[in-house]
Amino acid sequence: MDPNSGSEVEPDEDVEEDISLRPLLNPSNVVAEDINELKLTEASELMRLDAEEDQAIRTIAAGEVDVLYFDWCADIKNFEGVREEFTGSSGPTFDHSGLSPLQVFEEIWDTNIIDLIVTETNRYANNLKSKRSGKLTSRMKRWKDVDREEMWQFLTILLLQSVVVNNVEREYWYPSNEQMRIGDFGKIMP
Repeated sequence: MDPNSGSEVEPDEDVEEDISLRPLLNPSNVVAEDINELKLTEASELMRLDAEEDQAIRTIAAGEVDVLYFDWCADIKNFEGVREEFTGSSGPTFDHSGLSPLQVFEEIWDTNIIDLIVTETNRYANNLKSKRSGKLTSRMKRWKDVDREEMWQFLTILLLQSVVVNNVEREYWYPSNEQMRIGDFGKIMP
């Protein structure tokens, strides 16, 4: 696997790029000293664009409160927190009737997302190895790419560890007292 492939967007050969050689004028990047150096037409254009952007934001956030106004002062007690109300739909976005908890979990964590996690995990490890080629730790020297099955085993262990919490992770695999063993984690992932 090529460590430089993965989450980067691959350019499409069919897409024509619209490249403008004229620099973009972004009002948020202009500091007060720069405004004095601008020509009158440039400054007025900046102010016009800034006002248009402000109006667009006010239109999107149409409400009784001006979202772009804040009374700046040194008194921290000036802040009044407002609890936001969630208005979106919550819950599953698929029909889960008749599905077991495991099936619901697998519907959410499908093979596409697991494969993506596997790909990115392997890509990250290979990038680390290539950057530190002469200074690899013994753990990195032993690294081998993970696969989907191994990722499922790892997620299973994380879920089980959240159900039965042990302050010393090593105790899940090698308990100091055999009678205190919590499951067979060593059989899931040796």
